Amino acid sequence: MAGVFIWQGNYQLVLEFDELMNKGFFLIELVVAVAVLSILSSIVLPQLVNTDKLLLMAAAQQITADLRYLQEVNSNVSVGSNDFPEINTNLGLELVFFHKENNGYYLVKGSNVVKTIELPKNVAVNSSYTKVAFNTNGYTRPQHINLTVNRQHLAVIIDNAGRIRIQ
Repeated sequence: MAGVFIWQGNYQLVLEFDELMNKGFFLIELVVAVAVLSILSSIVLPQLVNTDKLLLMAAAQQITADLRYLQEVNSNVSVGSNDFPEINTNLGLELVFFHKENNGYYLVKGSNVVKTIELPKNVAVNSSYTKVAFNTNGYTRPQHINLTVNRQHLAVIIDNAGRIRIQ
């Protein structure tokens, strides 16, 4: 049988495989290792499941923030004002969803893209309309923007009064 070398200080201790098995060294070490791994996995695995929820909530908050910005700009900027010079105020600012990939959108002013937002690849965005535009009163048609990650679902809802919420 092969020997195992264990160093203790200046001395080398040689133990045969059979001696180690008889002492139960490997069995105790294996039980301790399995116990530590099971405790760590019981702590980490529930948090990995919540990452989908966190991704979904972050995407919903990003869309909600951009919709509120869009609503604010369209309701507070009058035609020809210089409040937001990066935006041409002759046309309304719109949020337009990507056509081919369902994981992002543009903020568009006329034919100019003001901002491009790409959500994480596994977040799917579905809406009944391809774009969202607010009038000067802050109103738009009611819509549901559905977000999906694996089996988790969340919706950004714009109601008749122009309120934007996450549900």
